[in-house]
Amino acid sequence: MKQLAIKLIVIVLLILPVEGMTLTLKLAYSDVESYPFQMGDGADVANPPGLALDIIDNVALKLDIEVEYSRLPGKRVLEAIALGKVDGGFIFSFNDQRAKHARYPMTGDMPDSAKRIATIGYYFFSLEEQSIEWDGENLATPDYKIGAHLGYSIVKDLQKSS
Repeated sequence: MKQLAIKLIVIVLLILPVEGMTLTLKLAYSDVESYPFQMGDGADVANPPGLALDIIDNVALKLDIEVEYSRLPGKRVLEAIALGKVDGGFIFSFNDQRAKHARYPMTGDMPDSAKRIATIGYYFFSLEEQSIEWDGENLATPDYKIGAHLGYSIVKDLQKSS
């Protein structure tokens, strides 16, 4: 009888909301602006912070949780996720390497595009007298020099297509 009473007390304590306890979610994101999704550069959260943070904050409010943000260089965000130093990160495109350490909303074996916060595109810019021919997968002249942010996933994609 005593064990049954203890079990019931434990169950009731697990069911009842605990006043004063708040769940804090630790999220990291890049310290480089990606307008309009994450604003400002550097370690401090900008004001306004950007659409991605607005969305996350809105959901956190509805779920009654707090969010602690950290801004780090992109590779350090991914490392912090892999090492479990943070609960998650954003805005990162899906690739198999990242999926080893992070969970993405999936439909089958593909990322669920309906659940992404943002769609970020890449663009080629050139001098007016130096046109670029791109068929969506390959450059017509493979010896063009292309610049991109070090560590961004697009770099590997560009290297594959050259």
